[in-house]
Amino acid sequence: MLNKIENFFTNLQKENESIKKQWLIILTSASMLIVTVFWGFYFNATIKTIQTTEISDQETGADNFLAVVKNGTDIISKETGLKLSKMISAVQSIAGKTNSIIINKTNSDLLIKKDMEKIAPRTLP
Repeated sequence: MLNKIENFFTNLQKENESIKKQWLIILTSASMLIVTVFWGFYFNATIKTIQTTEISDQETGADNFLAVVKNGTDIISKETGLKLSKMISAVQSIAGKTNSIIINKTNSDLLIKKDMEKIAPRTLP
């Protein structure tokens, strides 16, 4: 069994980049799905053991889990919406400001040093 897996990855190393990327996406997605499923089972079992009130006949463990996820999603979306609206108003206030550039007339003698030595121009070969 381990030899088959080792041979699979050895052969995969010899393949071109597009096939490697396809297998990367497939294996990563499968791993994420497995972790998410185990997390869901663990979370559901934890909620059942912590819960001290009686579950009504109509509700099941899956319904409780989905209700908790829905409630959490609602709270997060409301908070995210508030923060996003505050950020947008801050950006609009910054974008609404106007910048002004003031150029003062200067004495050109201040910009040119008179005591500098003169360098004669040279022609390049």
